[in-house]
Amino acid sequence: MSLNVTNTYGTIWDVVVEEKVVKANLSTARKDAREESGYRHMSWHTIFVGDAYEKAKELQAKDRIVVKSARIENSYNKETQKLYNTLVVFDFDFNNPEPQTSTEE
Repeated sequence: MSLNVTNTYGTIWDVVVEEKVVKANLSTARKDAREESGYRHMSWHTIFVGDAYEKAKELQAKDRIVVKSARIENSYNKETQKLYNTLVVFDFDFNNPEPQTSTEE
């Protein structure tokens, strides 16, 4: 089973470039009044494939991105009796803020 994901903001961690995919962790958050911080934080095992692969080779820890096209896949391992969720990204944009420059003269 898979679910489509679009226009999702997140922060990249633990980037590993492999021959055909880039693997990373993506952290996201959403407002949740039930949480002490006011936000619910989530972490996703993520792979970048297809057109996203070339751009993803440039990813570094703490980069902010906007996922434009992705899907969440899950698979169940009968031997370990564990369910694994993976975010498979097909397209994304960088969303890093521009460095502040001083206007003082």
